[in-house]
Amino acid sequence: EPFRVMPSGAAHDTMCVAQVGVPSAMVFVPCLDGLSHTPLERAEPADAALAAEIVWGAAQALGA
Repeated sequence: EPFRVMPSGAAHDTMCVAQVGVPSAMVFVPCLDGLSHTPLERAEPADAALAAEIVWGAAQALGA
């Protein structure tokens, strides 16, 4: 599937800018045992690289 809409309970920067109507998106990277925002967070380099490619492609498409 090209994308999946996922609710997130975490307070990310997008939560703050959404209040003033700024379009935003987040890219989630799978982490070992589902742990994130902790020193124990571990992601496969290939997954992190794919996320970086997605963000770079989005920036290019938006003319950034």
